[in-house]
Amino acid sequence: MSATTTTTTAPIVLVTGGNGFVGTATVLELIKQGYKVKATVRRQSSADAFNAKYPDAAASIEWVLISSLTDLPAMTAAAHGVDYMMHLASPYTLVVKDPVKDMLVPAIDGTLTALRAAKANPRITRVVLTSSFAAMNSVLLGLRPGHTYSEADWNPATWEQAASSDHGGFIYCASKELAEHAAWEFMDKEKPGFTLSVFNPPMVYGPPLQPFDSLEQLNESVNNLWQLLSGNAKEMPFTGLPIFVDVRDLAHVQVAALKNPAAANQRYFTVGGAYTFDDVVRIAARAFPEQGARMTPVSGHEMPEYYGWDNSKIRRDFGIEFTPLEKTVTDMAKVLYEAEAKFAKSA
Repeated sequence: MSATTTTTTAPIVLVTGGNGFVGTATVLELIKQGYKVKATVRRQSSADAFNAKYPDAAASIEWVLISSLTDLPAMTAAAHGVDYMMHLASPYTLVVKDPVKDMLVPAIDGTLTALRAAKANPRITRVVLTSSFAAMNSVLLGLRPGHTYSEADWNPATWEQAASSDHGGFIYCASKELAEHAAWEFMDKEKPGFTLSVFNPPMVYGPPLQPFDSLEQLNESVNNLWQLLSGNAKEMPFTGLPIFVDVRDLAHVQVAALKNPAAANQRYFTVGGAYTFDDVVRIAARAFPEQGARMTPVSGHEMPEYYGWDNSKIRRDFGIEFTPLEKTVTDMAKVLYEAEAKFAKSA
């Protein structure tokens, strides 16, 4: 009897924003799970930096240069020959000059372009979209003591309100809500051959795995905590958004969603736990006592009563135990302090 061998080709996933904070963690998780990756970048230098930092992963990634994620022909070409799509990229800034041009149109059209490109490639069976707690909650609603957030919640902001606003946080939150609504409306009206899984994380923290050449290049959420760990912030700010998820947990569930039958056409409130900025400094000072004196002094103020959250759906469908705040902060601080020492040595 002669033995026969069969070869299986690794499934291919198109990832937008694959070199960012969430994107890098997600791409690395995909490769760890045996996928091949196509990842969009705006500049070749971004791809080169990733490959230089992760040479063992480079063979599993094909980088695709796309200057605009609203370029449908380019996105459709990028999606050719892939099995899954993960749309992670979306504009984020709190300094908005033109709400429509800078935030609303890029967020909505970028999402719809990704879905249209996926529909044009019938090999794609599942699309994962990174939305946000911002799509569930408006900054104008405040801390809402007594309310419990779940997948049933939607930010009530309208296009008209966002387009005429000068509040950067409000406009950003509205852009996430309008983009996610557009995605579900697309699924309802177009009835494509793929299913959609949407994840709504609050603040995303954890070790920055993406390439960066200076601490000025950190993504927004990690930079906010670095200001406290470095003592650049002289006073402790108020914790306006006191719930978080570890970036590695977010990457894990988003990758798991590609093949999880329960995740088809579902929305997930991806929250791992609660925190305050005081908590972050206390944890880091215990883990790195030699750095403690430079950190922003804790305020000592109790967090006022605020909303609750229900993450039972994601825990049920994915069986996940979320990373605790202590590990998230300690792992993040370790990377940041080591990067600071490295940059100082090479300066």
